[in-house]
Amino acid sequence: MAAPTASKNGSSLDALDEAILGTDSTIVYNASKSPATARWQFSPWSAVLTYIQTALASLAQQFASIEIGHATDTTLSRVSAGVVAVEGKTVGLLSVANVWTAQQNFGAAAITSTAASIAWDVATAQVAKHTATENTTLANPTNMVDGGHYEFRWKQHASAVKTLAFGNAYAWSGGVAPTVTTTVNAVDIFTFVCDGALMHGAIRPDSKVPA
Repeated sequence: MAAPTASKNGSSLDALDEAILGTDSTIVYNASKSPATARWQFSPWSAVLTYIQTALASLAQQFASIEIGHATDTTLSRVSAGVVAVEGKTVGLLSVANVWTAQQNFGAAAITSTAASIAWDVATAQVAKHTATENTTLANPTNMVDGGHYEFRWKQHASAVKTLAFGNAYAWSGGVAPTVTTTVNAVDIFTFVCDGALMHGAIRPDSKVPA
């Protein structure tokens, strides 16, 4: 798209202006302002905007992929509208259905007991584990969300059995909190479904291989 010829203070653009602005720009220098406030003005704006939009659209169409780092490092490429790939692997989108071809997991985060209380931030430890060191309470979790699924794995002390109580944000079948297994090194697994206010839990006690 061609644009009207530019002028600067009523004269043609010099070589530097042309190199920066191009010879077919719609840009005029306002010489009526004082040197401190002199500035480039664009006229008419509609022509300038159309010209820039057309130029950017043309530029965008020239790049099918982008190299990050050296040519053999990382390549970002377009798969389809709104979908990109990294090194040929399509990037999953959170707002659409995805089919995963490799294992996905949260990673179990170890959380500790301090002053007989276990703090559990489910935003950073959606799956958490704890090896008993003292009689303690699993405190109400922070950052739980409605629809969230969470897991807590408790391993009993290796020589002196410990107890575990729960904060009042945990709900259980029949309103009765479970008791952890009282065998050394026993593993109990708790799973929770959150409604935004409560963690509705179930226990798989004393998980171990058959004798």
